[in-house]
Amino acid sequence: MEADPSSFEARRLAALRSYEILDTAPEAAFDRITKLAQDLFGLPVALISLVDDKRQWFKSRVGLNVAETPRSWAFCNHAIAQSAPLVVPDASIDERFRDNPLVTGDLGVRFYAGAQIRDDAGLALGTVCVLSDQPNVRFSAADEARLNSLAEIVANKMELRRQIVQASRRAIESESMLREVHHQVANSLQIVADVLGLQAEKIPNKDAATHIGNAAGRVMALGD
Repeated sequence: MEADPSSFEARRLAALRSYEILDTAPEAAFDRITKLAQDLFGLPVALISLVDDKRQWFKSRVGLNVAETPRSWAFCNHAIAQSAPLVVPDASIDERFRDNPLVTGDLGVRFYAGAQIRDDAGLALGTVCVLSDQPNVRFSAADEARLNSLAEIVANKMELRRQIVQASRRAIESESMLREVHHQVANSLQIVADVLGLQAEKIPNKDAATHIGNAAGRVMALGD
């Protein structure tokens, strides 16, 4: 544990935001994982939840219509604070959650299980989680291991996505830089060609003027 919890949280949020994934459109690679989680555990709701500063935002969701909730409501906020998956058999009698709007409201969450999505430094960015409106769902140690595996897959896909985004940005920046260099070179060559043209006009010797004029043309051709 860090001596200063606020410093730890700042590092965690910085790590999360470095993926540039918050508020992005749905992606099939992540949606396949939530659908697999729903099918694997036979529960109505499966989420990939990323815990931001004041909210939990769902990169992918099955069985839930909202894209985010306040962080103060988030079961996942409790999950990222521990090392093992968080399993809540019955939220209605758990003092941490019994007054939570996700429990008392229309969603009526009773069962929750969430495994941490961690970056390479071990920082918990969010969870892969499954929920049910029925309490005391049978969820074995093997199920926890399966949920952990799904969270690891999400972490790997997030890292791959980040590398692709960064590579695309570098390619765009390189192309922009090349265009700027080409522009500067073309301008410089134009200046050289103009100077040669002026010199050609001032030289009385026609052969020499012709050679200089041809040289000006070759200089301009270098910029094409």
